[in-house]
Amino acid sequence: MEKSKVCLSVLIYSVLAVSVLILPGAVMAATYFQDDFNSYTTNAALWAVWPKANLNELFLAEGASGGGVEGDYSLAENADWQLNSLFGNRTNPPTRDGSPSSGQSIACDSDKAGSGDGDNYNMGYAITSPAFSTTGAGSVFLHFSCDATLNEPDGTCFEVYASNDNGTTWTMVFQRINPGRWRYDPPLPTTDNADGIYGVVDLNITAVAANKSQVKVRFICRGNSDGWFTLIDDVVVDNIDLENAGTTVLLPTETFSSVPDGQIPAGWTRQSGCDENPWQVGDLTRYYTNSDVGGVWDRSINRLDTKFAIFDSDKDPDSCPDNEFLVTPAINTTGVTLVYLIFDSEIVQNAAANERVEVSTDNGTTWRAQLPGLTRANQKRVMKPIICAM
Repeated sequence: MEKSKVCLSVLIYSVLAVSVLILPGAVMAATYFQDDFNSYTTNAALWAVWPKANLNELFLAEGASGGGVEGDYSLAENADWQLNSLFGNRTNPPTRDGSPSSGQSIACDSDKAGSGDGDNYNMGYAITSPAFSTTGAGSVFLHFSCDATLNEPDGTCFEVYASNDNGTTWTMVFQRINPGRWRYDPPLPTTDNADGIYGVVDLNITAVAANKSQVKVRFICRGNSDGWFTLIDDVVVDNIDLENAGTTVLLPTETFSSVPDGQIPAGWTRQSGCDENPWQVGDLTRYYTNSDVGGVWDRSINRLDTKFAIFDSDKDPDSCPDNEFLVTPAINTTGVTLVYLIFDSEIVQNAAANERVEVSTDNGTTWRAQLPGLTRANQKRVMKPIICAM
């Protein structure tokens, strides 16, 4: 990696493998709803199908703990959900291979908005899908591409709700919270919901949406005073469990919790440009908390945890070249046709730094990038299908 002031922490959760995409005993694939937003050329056309709402139209009794929303923005605020190409024009959210989705996407872009929320961190916007039927479905899963870049120091939240009665009642099925929200009102960040997400989200909404005739999904962004942006694309509801597609664990889950600071797990290796500041577990300066009040400070996904692998170029001598790699043990994928790598990461970079995930099929002799050019901060649970593992 080219020299830059970069703080990078990675938590590798697991590598899962399956021999076929649909697990044994699963019913044939069925799609109940999908929208890639490419058929809309105006916001009016989008809102005619996906009605938008300011959150004064939604109520505290929306279902899940911490899920209530209230209030409204001023008329000057224009961060409501709309076509990304018409307002914001950000790079589309990533697909499963890390590349941007094509065509249109939708955005809640407070960074480009005309005014703030007056420090009311429950204010925000919602956009709701049309109703669709899952009649006969025993399992229902929601998938969508997402780039939720949640600004620090705001108390920004991104939430997903589902309804099985045409929108009369709602249940929260997903929530991400900027760590800076610990300063403000609940809901508060935890290790399960902290910070944004950059990747494809796969949610099991069976408990809410299975075998119902009038199902809807709703995306909400709130606490958005210059809260940056959330992008959504390629929304699909089907009966395929892509979150837990694996049947065999090829690499045991590594949480780094038992590894001493300054070291790496047994069986792992590291390569360093000058061996003065290689990948290591822990950060001796402990950037992950605010020492004054005990809350999390700055964009920090793994900093709610006390153990993670990190490469921090700010601790390098400036003359030291940053070519730093952390390598898992070799994994045998004989007889396996689909392999998943699942990990948590935080990437903070500048200049011309290039963070990437590479894979080797010859025990490390040669490598090819599987997730090249990772540039978004606060990546959470990037799941990438890989043809073969290391």
